[in-house]
Amino acid sequence: MDIDHELTAILELFFRFTGDSLVLRGKIAFEVDFGDPLCFLKKFMEFLVVDTRSVEIPALKDLQSVSFIHHLAMKFPTPGGVAKIREPIDVDPELADEEMMLDEDLDPRIISPDSSASLVEELEAFHMNPSDPSLMLQVGQKPEEGMKEELK
Repeated sequence: MDIDHELTAILELFFRFTGDSLVLRGKIAFEVDFGDPLCFLKKFMEFLVVDTRSVEIPALKDLQSVSFIHHLAMKFPTPGGVAKIREPIDVDPELADEEMMLDEDLDPRIISPDSSASLVEELEAFHMNPSDPSLMLQVGQKPEEGMKEELK
């Protein structure tokens, strides 16, 4: 594909992570569709054109996207909600879940019987403004010394 006539000149240097510079041939804008038919975003994005096999996309910041390199996925906001693009993984789904899970305790799908929340201590209510009884502050019954007097 010959796109040289569509390139906009760019007079900036591009540096790789190794520190060496790369000459940019120019930049070009394309309309890009992200997402699926129910939740998508259509946006013109500028791409840098370089003579290398690696493609850099500086416009990901403009999309406000979050990339998950390890999971081959990207999420970004759209008017219809948050869209997610994910590269299909040729792995058994059960094995993929096990590989992605760092620790059994971190899996939100597993509810441990001993992890239920409970009240630590009873709360005591204080009126913040005598002229407005709806303004109340609740503190523990065992506050630091002098705190109750400061609140009254």
